[in-house]
Amino acid sequence: MKKRKVNRELTEELVALLKYDPEGSKVQYVWDGKTTGFCVRLYPSGKKSYVVGYRARPNTRMKFAVIGKVGQMKVRPARDEAARILANNEDPIQEKQDQVAQDASNALAALRNPSMSKLIEDYFSY
Repeated sequence: MKKRKVNRELTEELVALLKYDPEGSKVQYVWDGKTTGFCVRLYPSGKKSYVVGYRARPNTRMKFAVIGKVGQMKVRPARDEAARILANNEDPIQEKQDQVAQDASNALAALRNPSMSKLIEDYFSY
């Protein structure tokens, strides 16, 4: 039986009532009727997260970036964050990957080219 997609405005009360359907797909989404791309992701473990769905470029697969966990964040701030991401055409997943790569590059550069103070500190720590 095909389930009908119903878009309702997500509220604190509605999100609290949401439950994972074991007969449904592995990961389930309940979309917000107010902000396109904003939803709650339901996991088999019972965990729930606020998520924004977007396309980094036209005609590409949809990406889902977690905004926050239900219980640690309220609906309104999560919806506002999703709207901001969508309005600015941001790609939070790519930004996070770029930041991790930059941090790794900086750490590697610091190991390869230590400063004089770092060399002195390391020398006297032995």
